Amino acid sequence: MRGTEKAKRRYGKEAMLVGWVVFAAWFMFAWALVDLDRIARERRKLRLRAGMLLYGSDGFESLRKKERPSRLQRLMRLLLRTAPRFSAWGSRIDFASSDADVQRLLLYAGQPLGMTVEQFQGLKILLALLGFLSGLMLMIIGFPFGPLWPVLLPLAGYGGSIYWLRRSADARQDEITRSLSDFLDIMSVTLKAGLPLDRALALVAQGIGGPLREEWEFFLQRLALGHPREQVWGALIARNRSAEFQALIKALIQGHRLGTPVSETFAFHAEQMRRIRREKAKEAAAKAAPKISFVTTLLIVPATMFLFVVLFGLNIARTLGPIFSSQTTAGTP
Repeated sequence: MRGTEKAKRRYGKEAMLVGWVVFAAWFMFAWALVDLDRIARERRKLRLRAGMLLYGSDGFESLRKKERPSRLQRLMRLLLRTAPRFSAWGSRIDFASSDADVQRLLLYAGQPLGMTVEQFQGLKILLALLGFLSGLMLMIIGFPFGPLWPVLLPLAGYGGSIYWLRRSADARQDEITRSLSDFLDIMSVTLKAGLPLDRALALVAQGIGGPLREEWEFFLQRLALGHPREQVWGALIARNRSAEFQALIKALIQGHRLGTPVSETFAFHAEQMRRIRREKAKEAAAKAAPKISFVTTLLIVPATMFLFVVLFGLNIARTLGPIFSSQTTAGTP
């Protein structure tokens, strides 16, 4: 019996060790994949900037079209090719991800990797299934808290996909808002120089890059296909939730109806953007003080009090220690 119990304990320790090794290997693999993707993005940015400086906008376009997808993008595309098989399940299980919400978020995010609603609905179910299989494997090999992994990892796969899409949409809209001020200044100067609106938009959009460029390219392409101008303005409003960008589009619609000079509209909104940016900077500075006070109260004050208590205890021990030791020595026969 003792030999059997020892063998079981040894087997349990070995299984736990194997589980930790597998977990560490997966963690290091994921870390390396994310880090390699970050390095690849930085290299692509440097290559595109070099092409813009050396060859102008034409070189920038040629390099942008030739750039190779990163490893993470290739992995995502592989998953997206399999995801439509699970899209029906994803449409039924639509907690925090109904088809209308996903469609709106994909527009806000600029449809990353050309993702459709069907692909995303299948992707979240596919990631949940992969999480369940991974959790089941961890439970079989005796990983700590084994029964929890088949429950937690599917939830992480399902919720992580929705969180990623929402974060992508927020990041893209924030980038549009940040780059809008410089765009308005350049557009105001360009229009005052005498260029028509569409030509100025095409010229300035080539130099700014980023999601704002993509939105203006969408606008110009729709106009080239013969869509009414106000209809394309409305499509731009529907594709973005940046309040500053929507205000600019609405002002352009009103100016188009009333015949207001477009250069004045851009100049006015450029000044408004600078004012809003100053106000946001002041607001962020005002919010920083309570956060610092909270961190100080939560971390520094308890640590300081603990240090005082320890020092006080050491001083008491140093003072009373000889007294107790002398009494003990005197009481010893």
